[in-house]
Amino acid sequence: MISRNILEHAKDIVTHAIVHQKKRSPRSSIYVIDGTMGNGNDSLFLVNQLDGNGQLYALDIQKEALVATKQKLVGQGIPSGQYKLILGNHAKMNTLLPANLVGQVTAIMFNLGYLPGCDTSLKTLAGTTIPALTTSLEFLHRNGVLTVAIYTGHEGGQDEADQVLLWAKQLSYHYFVSWYQIWNRPSAPSLLTIEKRTDETTTKSLSYRSR
Repeated sequence: MISRNILEHAKDIVTHAIVHQKKRSPRSSIYVIDGTMGNGNDSLFLVNQLDGNGQLYALDIQKEALVATKQKLVGQGIPSGQYKLILGNHAKMNTLLPANLVGQVTAIMFNLGYLPGCDTSLKTLAGTTIPALTTSLEFLHRNGVLTVAIYTGHEGGQDEADQVLLWAKQLSYHYFVSWYQIWNRPSAPSLLTIEKRTDETTTKSLSYRSR
């Protein structure tokens, strides 16, 4: 298939943001966050973008995800000093991540749904996903990006997608929001991307109402 799938598209956006940041501040460290570790694919991609200058922070609520991600990074020879894997709920990332990261992160990736090969009842939910995404915006610096791969094929997936997209639609003009969806396959995964356009912190004033 010639068209890029959503995961490839997300990586293109993140790569562009990191390249831009390196040109903007060539001597500064790059900080990235994987909000849903899963099997470690996004974590490995993110840490490889750092070129040894910066750090990855990755979170997941499941120990299996942390173990799988650790094995993947070690297997690829990634130095342990370049990443920090955190077992915890991403909705609480404001307490799990260093406070000095606020306003300093170039890219954050989320992959919603459940961990493949594990208990499918353990999945992301709008009630924790939206607080995590809201907090993520505070961690981004100007021109930093947040990508969210959205899946609707599992039970509760469509409800989470609807609420996340409603939340994103209500973001202020301080953010550039786009949504990539295959029009004639409405049940296919989609990609939400958010770029922080200004340095002004607006997330505390955002209003969101769940349905």
